Amino acid sequence: MKIVYFSGEDWEEDYVRGKLIKDDITFFKAPAQDYPTYKDKEAEVLSIFVKSRICKEELDRFPNIKFISTRSTGFDHIDLKETEKRGITVSNVPAYGANTVAEQAFALLLNLSKRVYESYNRVLEEGKFTSEGLRGFDLKGKTIGVVGTGNIGANAVKMAHGFGMKILAFDIKKNEELEKKFGIEYVEFDELLSQSDIISLHAPYNEHTHHMI
Repeated sequence: MKIVYFSGEDWEEDYVRGKLIKDDITFFKAPAQDYPTYKDKEAEVLSIFVKSRICKEELDRFPNIKFISTRSTGFDHIDLKETEKRGITVSNVPAYGANTVAEQAFALLLNLSKRVYESYNRVLEEGKFTSEGLRGFDLKGKTIGVVGTGNIGANAVKMAHGFGMKILAFDIKKNEELEKKFGIEYVEFDELLSQSDIISLHAPYNEHTHHMI
């Protein structure tokens, strides 16, 4: 099978070549659109990441493509109408970084609530170790609104519960297991916005979520 692999790091190339020893793989370190003159009439598979934009122009360069695999949860960088028109199957990785992304969100939240960056800058730029004007707040007892309770949002809920936060949630489909286990309350979107001290957004980007906040 002929595979074209975009946005690949060195370790990925070593790993993939070791696993797919019978396949013909061409590796590129940058996204697909960074190689506008590269064409491959025999390639059957494209493996991409979030920075690769796949639309009509890119697909015209690979007329024999049958399958596109994006190594990410999000897939808004792929023109699905165009791939459907051409009969190309597209896959993503729904559980990619589910815990990692939620942890990153809480790392940023703690940075803001404890004013870590401001404290660091004061020490770095002024050489002062004073706490004056840097009072933060505790997460415990605060209300967090989680928008989207899929794989990432569910992990955010678990972390918020561990911090002793009240949890409101909004999703087009309720996660009953989360409701029962962590006592979250599903509410309408506008109510979540008005009642939450903190909002954590974990919704996929599409035409329905564009500019939702």
